[in-house]
Amino acid sequence: MTVNELNKANIDNLTALWSVMGFSPGNDGDLSHLRISLSWPHRCWFDSPVTDETLVALQRTLPSLPGRCVFPLWEGRDRSDELQHLLTDQGLAAYSSQVAMYLDFEGYSAPASTQGDVTNVTSPDEISVWAEVASQAFGYEIDATVVGRIAAVPDVELLLAREGGQAVATALTFQTGDTIGIHQVGVPKEHRGKGLARMIMDHTMARCAASSSRYATLQASAAGAGIYRGLGFQEQFTITNYRRSPTS
Repeated sequence: MTVNELNKANIDNLTALWSVMGFSPGNDGDLSHLRISLSWPHRCWFDSPVTDETLVALQRTLPSLPGRCVFPLWEGRDRSDELQHLLTDQGLAAYSSQVAMYLDFEGYSAPASTQGDVTNVTSPDEISVWAEVASQAFGYEIDATVVGRIAAVPDVELLLAREGGQAVATALTFQTGDTIGIHQVGVPKEHRGKGLARMIMDHTMARCAASSSRYATLQASAAGAGIYRGLGFQEQFTITNYRRSPTS
């Protein structure tokens, strides 16, 4: 793949996952390609190029969109500067950023052995536990109903790590074509500093490498980027997330 194709594969995997989580389309004729999450992950994104008409329609529609709506803007997307100005003019502000990363499995050697207890979650009870642990890890509520919905998707795997029988870390993989996205890698605060993030990533990478995928993609926080670099991931571009201030 070219650099542009790899960048697109990363975003396409991410937005495809948001789509299977559930969305509604924009109700303005010029925003029919706007996608609005029904609940978690509370994302708003476009599934086709942004036009002049899109910008005008978004300006008049933004005030009526859910207050928790998060608009991700990534470097290199069409008209990102204009979208940024429109969002900030309407009272939204950048509150977090991530680094998009990828790994090419060509020549990659998965860990020869993996330590720890990591299982694929499938039952309703396990799904509820996964959602609870992920909520604790990321500091916001993750809807177990949505997790249950995506758990039924054939290309999704939910991974849960346990230590001494206690659930301590989560991960999610989602395959689209020859790309497998790694998402929701999280460890609750009280369990950090024990190497659990690396442990669940070793299991996740072993499963990904055994799949039919050529590339792995993810979106890393500043805190997690070092782990992924150590595994061989390369940086691609930055994603900046915009939302309304709680006081606006």
